[in-house]
Amino acid sequence: MIQVVTYDGKDTKYDGEEMAQYSLHDIRSLDEYEIDVIDLSSPYIWYSSGKTANSVNISNDLKSVIGMIDNSRNAYVVIILPQNEVFYYNKYDKRYLNNTELKDILYSLQNNILSKLFDSFAGISLTYENTRSNVGSMEYEAAFYFEGNAFWDTEFVIRSIKSKKPTVMRNNRIYITTLKIVNADSLMNLLDGIGTLEKEEAAPKWISEIKMFDDIEQETKISEWQNEVEKIENHIECSQNKLADNVRLKSILYTSGDRLVEVVFKILEELMGCDLSGFVDNKKEDFLFEIDDNVFIGEIKGVRHNVKNENISQLDVHFQGYLDEHEEKDPNSVKALLIMNHQNNKAPKDREPVKDTQINLAKRNGSLIIETTVLLKLLEEYRSGKKTREMIINMIKNSSGLLKME
Repeated sequence: MIQVVTYDGKDTKYDGEEMAQYSLHDIRSLDEYEIDVIDLSSPYIWYSSGKTANSVNISNDLKSVIGMIDNSRNAYVVIILPQNEVFYYNKYDKRYLNNTELKDILYSLQNNILSKLFDSFAGISLTYENTRSNVGSMEYEAAFYFEGNAFWDTEFVIRSIKSKKPTVMRNNRIYITTLKIVNADSLMNLLDGIGTLEKEEAAPKWISEIKMFDDIEQETKISEWQNEVEKIENHIECSQNKLADNVRLKSILYTSGDRLVEVVFKILEELMGCDLSGFVDNKKEDFLFEIDDNVFIGEIKGVRHNVKNENISQLDVHFQGYLDEHEEKDPNSVKALLIMNHQNNKAPKDREPVKDTQINLAKRNGSLIIETTVLLKLLEEYRSGKKTREMIINMIKNSSGLLKME
């Protein structure tokens, strides 16, 4: 786990599962983590209420951090220095009267503000020069580099492209860098590049050919379990497909328009053995099909209100229009059906029943109202074997008014 310490602990560029971010004030014990990153690049750090640019407002927090670094025994510590930020100082009445760039106060920055951080790096100083450095596959910018001779345990780890200016140096477990870190990925890449991230050595391919202990037994078990998993996954997929089909069928309880018509067509085809694939909507009836000598003609409606007289009257217009065009047909062999998903903005249990006025009008016309709730129950009983297709056709053909389940 990595602890990232920033000015306020809220730097969004370090959002990541492998990182715990805290403010300079609330920093946790360094040895609780494998790697501790102290990021001093925030522009909000570089403010001083004093009249000179020899300290910062968070000096006490920096002293605490430096003390924790001195006392750490196990963790890697990576210190990210700022870029060429503007340093504001000499505060008066909520305003800072003076400012300067960090490049212009490098001596004070290193020997006053950050002096203790450089204790382990004797003879090294900061120099202003914009450079670029490669770490792995990423390129980093830096406003400063390290100048001087590395003594004792000090080592320059990363140097800039072409100019070979040091931008990362280390002393035992402590690293200091001038590289600009732009996001969590660039930080992780840097940590990997300087060798602080421990990686497991990849096993060679030939290791799998050496069979020892109970390797063969365990491999056999894995193969058997994988076969079982595959069977279970197939069963799950089959059940998921069936559930999806059930959801599609139940959609006639809340849909309207073409979506409602499409699913009702599928249900009618399954229940009554008709074929509606060739039906052409001429903006008259919503469906028309024949079974033996019987003709079924009808409307499919999805509405928010209850069944109205006008819905039944419109159905009768289609019925009479069909008879006018087919004078040879016996009116008793033509059945007008009104398939209604009424009050479709409510759950079925909350819907008002179809009123007697509309039921009696349908009876008078010899037509039949079929609620989508009833249509689904018919399909359920058909699939379970409680009702045959012949029984359902006869129910619909011989009923008028409102279809009820027997």
